[in-house]
Amino acid sequence: MRINRQGALNRTASAKRPTGKAGGGQKFSIEQASSGGTASTVQAPRSLGSVDALLALQELPDATTSTRRALRHAEDILDALEDVQMGLVVGALPKTQLNRLLGLIRREQDQVPDPKLTEVLKEVELRAQVELAKLGEFV
Repeated sequence: MRINRQGALNRTASAKRPTGKAGGGQKFSIEQASSGGTASTVQAPRSLGSVDALLALQELPDATTSTRRALRHAEDILDALEDVQMGLVVGALPKTQLNRLLGLIRREQDQVPDPKLTEVLKEVELRAQVELAKLGEFV
């Protein structure tokens, strides 16, 4: 659930308050309030269970949280791929960059819902393993 604070501000800003004698009801006076005769009963405070439930629901991860996490992970993989690309262009590819790329791919490979993306990640993983084998790191 997204809370839009601006909408609430706009509604209160546009609310009109009665001014002067335009509000056609009785005016409040102390005599009327004190001549009521009987005191009203005080009600016990209501349970905050519904508020607690709402707060608990806000703590649960939702689709946007997992989407943000997936986007952040994808950006990390793309950054690692760019580092590997620059290393290949320059001719000096450190093993740490390849190992970092492999670690990022393997970290959440099982949670990728798209089969085409899974295939691409497997191909990138294989290519990183081949490059590590060329460097004598991967067996």
